[in-house]
Amino acid sequence: MEDLFCATFIFQKGEFTDEFHRFDKVIADYAKQTKGYLGEESYENNENSQVINLYYWKGLDGLKDLMEHEIHLKAKKQEAKWLRGYQVTISKIVAAYNDRQIPHPLKSTLLKPDFLPIFQKRTE
Repeated sequence: MEDLFCATFIFQKGEFTDEFHRFDKVIADYAKQTKGYLGEESYENNENSQVINLYYWKGLDGLKDLMEHEIHLKAKKQEAKWLRGYQVTISKIVAAYNDRQIPHPLKSTLLKPDFLPIFQKRTE
């Protein structure tokens, strides 16, 4: 099975302009068409205006393609106009399991955590 990856984008909201929303839509639409794209989820803390977006891919090809997209590169050069700071983390997923009761991009994915035997009993 091809490796799974999660790109986490955490940012502090600034002032979102029309240009930001146009760029955001183009980038989001393009991401969904990239190779191996599995889905995304987003969380917002209204108390501190911090947003966490998690994007999931099978393999790295689609993620690399998105990072090199023309609009993404333009937006990245202007991020200080819209954001008050950000953190990006790219992680390889070594385990994914669930009870299939909540919607999630990895809902149909089961990577048994062989290195955690106590959890393996719960997923079988």
